[in-house]
Amino acid sequence: MDVEVDLIQGTHTERLQHLHLTGNNLAFFDPRQQHGSDSVVLTSEILSRFQPGAARLHAVATGREQWTRLPPPTVHELEVEIK
Repeated sequence: MDVEVDLIQGTHTERLQHLHLTGNNLAFFDPRQQHGSDSVVLTSEILSRFQPGAARLHAVATGREQWTRLPPPTVHELEVEIK
């Protein structure tokens, strides 16, 4: 699975993180779910490239092909305020 996290404000977008989670080598024989996590620190350097005001955190998780079918991505958005 690949996870991408972007901070979006108007037409300005910055990729905050790209996370690659590996699965089982032979998922057909080993169907256990894999779990992973990570965190992103929004430094003053990153925030200085944005204007004060409303913005969105946009996260997209894209899975791997399963039996010749690519599952639809999972998308989450969170409204934030940059001060």
